Amino acid sequence: MMLRPWFRTARADDWPGRLAGFGAIAILIPSLITALLVRLPDVWVTAAGGYRIVVRLVLFAGVWWIWGWLRAIVFAMLPSTPYLMFHTLAVRERGKRIRVPVRSIMGIDVETRAPDEREVMVVELQDGRRLDVCPLHWKGAGELYIRLMRIGGHRRRKTPSPFISEPGASGVLRK
Repeated sequence: MMLRPWFRTARADDWPGRLAGFGAIAILIPSLITALLVRLPDVWVTAAGGYRIVVRLVLFAGVWWIWGWLRAIVFAMLPSTPYLMFHTLAVRERGKRIRVPVRSIMGIDVETRAPDEREVMVVELQDGRRLDVCPLHWKGAGELYIRLMRIGGHRRRKTPSPFISEPGASGVLRK
């Protein structure tokens, strides 16, 4: 889930994530119906050259944009959801949500985790800690990964390192 470029979230595939998605849709549908049925001010219609459909399309776009923000905020409130707001990444570590400045991230890796061999995005901090961000199969995880790479100034290595698992030898370098 995203709002370019300021706010990115990755939504879990568990029941709270799905319930939040259904709740967001339950908010969107009445809002769009209201935008369709509301009486339009004559000044707006005149400003649109007499075309009511133009005013309705602008209302639809405004409702959609506001809904995108509300949806991302609702997803970010879920306990397991990581989010990136401006230059701060918020992730769960040992039951607490911690906020990490993006400038303190030295590397971004993708590792597999047991028992089902899922790929997980992991960030390496300046102090040597490694934090699990989220599994890559979550909705929005790919966009979150790309955005972290861009604002962190990271680039991929040309040749893979045989020592990926060593501290400080992540698969991503700083510029």
